[in-house]
Amino acid sequence: MEIRKLKELTNLPDNKSAKEVYNHIVGVYFPGGNEILDICERLHKAQHGRSHKDPMLQDLLDMALKARGQMVEAIQKSEDGILARI
Repeated sequence: MEIRKLKELTNLPDNKSAKEVYNHIVGVYFPGGNEILDICERLHKAQHGRSHKDPMLQDLLDMALKARGQMVEAIQKSEDGILARI
């Protein structure tokens, strides 16, 4: 589904980026979405606040981002509006 259409369905302003639109939809419409986004943000801050990257933190961050990516793919592949089914 096009970003423009998603913005219309979710009443988001035109100036929102695609990432912001997807994060909004994941956070509002997907069960556990807010938690995944929070995990991604906290792991990112923890990893990038270090002088040396921690392999375990990076692995967890990659897994959380993969989960978010799968949610975004479901949104993108939806022709009839995944929002109506959630």
